[in-house]
Amino acid sequence: MLLSVIVTVVEGHPALSGCLDALSKQIGAPEMEVIVPYDDTVREVASLAERFPTFQFVNLGAISDGVARDAFAQHELYERRRAAGLARARGRLVAMLEDRIRDYEGRGQARAFAHTLRVY
Repeated sequence: MLLSVIVTVVEGHPALSGCLDALSKQIGAPEMEVIVPYDDTVREVASLAERFPTFQFVNLGAISDGVARDAFAQHELYERRRAAGLARARGRLVAMLEDRIRDYEGRGQARAFAHTLRVY
């Protein structure tokens, strides 16, 4: 069963790189597609496509009029990215992640918190 993993860019390039690196090194992972929707406000994300050739980087172009002016506008931007990824997902299971990586207790472990939807 295919798992679609949608990674929403929130923190940006350094955190996203770590998140994608962790996803690419999964042990015993199910068959999965990783979808990374991004827009003109985070153009640098495209530079990661060469490093992760099996992941789908989806350029949404200009989906806002520039830098978000408040928290509401910022979260609307994240939701647009998530929705674009969800529209492209093919899996029967869908996990929606954010690119937030934390160093838990100094061990350098990447943990992803996912909202998983089962499609019947």
